[in-house]
Amino acid sequence: MKRNTGITLIALIVTIIVLLILAGISLNLIAGSNGIMERATKAADTYDEAKLKESLELSNAEMLIDCLGGGDLTTDLYDYIMERCQQNANKTAQTSNGKYWIDTDGKFYYTDNDTNRTVELGKDTNGAPMIIGTGNSSGGGEEQEETKKGVGTDVIKPESDYGTKVNYSANGINDWKIFLNDGTNIYLIASDYVPVSGLDCAEGITTSGDYGVYGSSRDGLVNWMATNLYWSEYARGYIGATATGGPTLEQFWASYNGKYGTSYSGEPQVLNDHAGYDDSLYFTHKEIWNDMNGYMLASPSSRYSRSIIIAFYQGRVTTDAYYSTTYGVRPLIKLPANTVMSWKGDAWDLVEKATERITPENYGDKIQYSANGIEDWKVFLNDGKNVYLIASDWVTGTLLNAGTNIGINGNYVYVTDSNPNTLVNWMTNTENWQQFVGVEGATVTGGPTKEQYELSVEQSGGVKDVHLGNRCWLATTHPTLYLGVWASGNPIIGGYANHTANFGIRPLVKLPADARVIEENGVWKIRGVATTEAQAPLYGDKVNYSANGIDDWKLFLNDGANVYLIASDYVPNSSISNSADLSVNGTYGAIGTTSTGNAQSALINNAYWSEFAKGFADATATGGATLEQFVQSYNGKYGTNYSSGTGQGDLFISNITDSLYYCKNPGNLIGYWLSTAYSNDSSSLWYVNIKYYPYAGPCSTAYWQPDIGIRPLIKLPKNAGMTWNGSGWDLSN
Repeated sequence: MKRNTGITLIALIVTIIVLLILAGISLNLIAGSNGIMERATKAADTYDEAKLKESLELSNAEMLIDCLGGGDLTTDLYDYIMERCQQNANKTAQTSNGKYWIDTDGKFYYTDNDTNRTVELGKDTNGAPMIIGTGNSSGGGEEQEETKKGVGTDVIKPESDYGTKVNYSANGINDWKIFLNDGTNIYLIASDYVPVSGLDCAEGITTSGDYGVYGSSRDGLVNWMATNLYWSEYARGYIGATATGGPTLEQFWASYNGKYGTSYSGEPQVLNDHAGYDDSLYFTHKEIWNDMNGYMLASPSSRYSRSIIIAFYQGRVTTDAYYSTTYGVRPLIKLPANTVMSWKGDAWDLVEKATERITPENYGDKIQYSANGIEDWKVFLNDGKNVYLIASDWVTGTLLNAGTNIGINGNYVYVTDSNPNTLVNWMTNTENWQQFVGVEGATVTGGPTKEQYELSVEQSGGVKDVHLGNRCWLATTHPTLYLGVWASGNPIIGGYANHTANFGIRPLVKLPADARVIEENGVWKIRGVATTEAQAPLYGDKVNYSANGIDDWKLFLNDGANVYLIASDYVPNSSISNSADLSVNGTYGAIGTTSTGNAQSALINNAYWSEFAKGFADATATGGATLEQFVQSYNGKYGTNYSSGTGQGDLFISNITDSLYYCKNPGNLIGYWLSTAYSNDSSSLWYVNIKYYPYAGPCSTAYWQPDIGIRPLIKLPKNAGMTWNGSGWDLSN
């Protein structure tokens, strides 16, 4: 009988399955995670890196032989190769293994011939070129990662980041570069000389042409450059920033040495034979430009009594006379110490967006927010789309809008029907919580949902103080029960009957998706809110406010709780009504009629000045600043430390030109009233005396003194919004 030796169908199927399994294993070994292909790629990269390092070492050796052969036994190899590059028109130096080259920003690179890979070079401890960063095949320095983000002093590196662009704009200047990281702050510098049309020149400072500036004395010129107040317009690009007219000599060398690994100091120094000469971060022009020979540094010469330090276009850090008309200025911006920066591929962003700034580490941080009399709020959650704030504790029941079938007993909220959705519907209806909206675009609910609460705890890595407190309702239905969170160390979420009357409400604020925040001294502040925007250097800015026929008002004071505006000049008596305690006198004057106490009471009586408060909802007005407010405003703007407890005349200041404090009405007035009685004389009030201008200051006089005017003071509500429009501040509710 003939025997069938063919393969059976079952055997065939088994064989195919085995082959497929083996194929899968093989594919995984080849292409899977950490497979043959991946390991081969890593091995190739490792080989290329080793080859690149070897290539650089061989090229360094070749250049060293060339250097020694020329008899040069003192120059560092790094400097020798840089000099060779500078001597060639294309800024390169070729070896058998690769090419050294310098880019337009003065950065030094090496490209390997075989792999065509490029690295940025620095100087090692022996003075030889060493690899400090990997670039691309066409040059351009260290590749910045899209994800490079953090506190500026942590992420900004001298070798790779000095000279990179920053998205910053102020006073019409939109082109700024990273200049210095001193370990505490990041400094930006204008990429070029700024036009004199944007400068605030002190007495004795004169402009020349479109860009030139000079002084009537060396010290006056240096002091002007170093005084933040004169450069405040350039600091508007970021809250908390300050500005000067340029870097000091020490800051210049700290930046230059940090970037190039050098050790320059003092003046004069010649850099036209160094790579930094081609770096526009330090020498913006290599020729006379618009009649400018360079720019000034905010330092006097240590050698010549008439000279200031300048960065000269020919690559010299040297000196010239304070009265020279051929030097410009490049303002320097000092960012706050905690500024977060993010690399966006071609420039740095100064991060203010709340969803990018707030992290779980910040949950529980205090945030400056005010609504419906509640001042204490904390950061609760960042879900990637919005940031949420929560009241630090229960809000009193009198502040709540009770809905249908909602009962309120003191601080407790409960339901009076059996509908399981009544409480949640009331809590999640944003119309019920409008009174807690403190910034434009925010929405509010009666509390977090169970999911939001649990997400906040999870992101925090556990329960924090912000998750504790008196037990409160969560905005989540649990069949026929409601969910609450217990207090004091036991945040257990459980169901409670709808009529339970021992749970309170902690409103939850959802900031708009584009909300911006900053952090100052451990407290978060929301951009666009008056108390955030009204920084002391900006006192005197115009505010678009109008009331009682007066349209010209200035920013006067931010005391942390409220912002105050002041009339730019004395208001005419036609806008003031006589009272039993205060009588108008002439066109502008006002005098007390009965006593010092009654005159002061009239000045601080909001009702008497209510017509001036009608320019903004919930604003209040008085007849003028108190002595304490005057001193606080002046000290804030000028960095002085005058005390409101001093005797009269102690605040007299010479050469004052700031009309915010010392306005000169064309009439015969000698000053304007302050709303403070003089403690050393029962018949006297404080006023600001300008009779002996430019010597002026707070002084006291009898309450019936004629020829003293009124400058009303407006107190904005805590949640007032402020936005800079380029020429003044717009207010919003």
